Amino acid sequence: MVRTSLIQIVALTIAVGACSRGADPDSAGGDLPCGGKVSSTQTLSDRVGLVFLGTFSGDSTRGDSLNLDLVFIGRGARGWKQQQPGQRSLARPVLPESVGFLSGGSIGELYMGHERGTNVAWVHDQKIVIDSFNVILVDRVDSAGGPPMVVGKLRVPSHVALQPGTCGKRAQPGGLVWMEAVRAALLKSPEIRAFAGS
Repeated sequence: MVRTSLIQIVALTIAVGACSRGADPDSAGGDLPCGGKVSSTQTLSDRVGLVFLGTFSGDSTRGDSLNLDLVFIGRGARGWKQQQPGQRSLARPVLPESVGFLSGGSIGELYMGHERGTNVAWVHDQKIVIDSFNVILVDRVDSAGGPPMVVGKLRVPSHVALQPGTCGKRAQPGGLVWMEAVRAALLKSPEIRAFAGS
């Protein structure tokens, strides 16, 4: 279950991102233009969190959709997410000077980022060159039993269909149903379900 405070933060992030691209004069009721990049964090289970990077798009004939650009799924010991102290600022890892802008987020104290220009992923300070996969599985994100490590790379279907109007209303109260659509799409994968302990 996504926490209310997280939903508000994500909604604000999306709204700010949309405003930076300019408002759509044809949108009514405060709807956002249906398009653009998004990043968010979610919880899959009591031991698994994810960082999701995607792209919204709208099509008058096919409806709204979301593309799963890259997903980091991190697993720790059961209950580790509830044992973490309250909101703490995460210090991003020191990376080579050649690394450009990273979009991403954190799972626990690990930063997960994607450098779109070079199509390189970073699991904290570990560089991963992306080829055909769009999901990275990271075990021991809480460092219990050893240091965090990448244990899998998967390819899942990237297209997530959304109900018409979902995209434009994504930053409004109650408009974050797209996050549940992402969760449902990921949990269709047997490998992800097994990793999440579902």
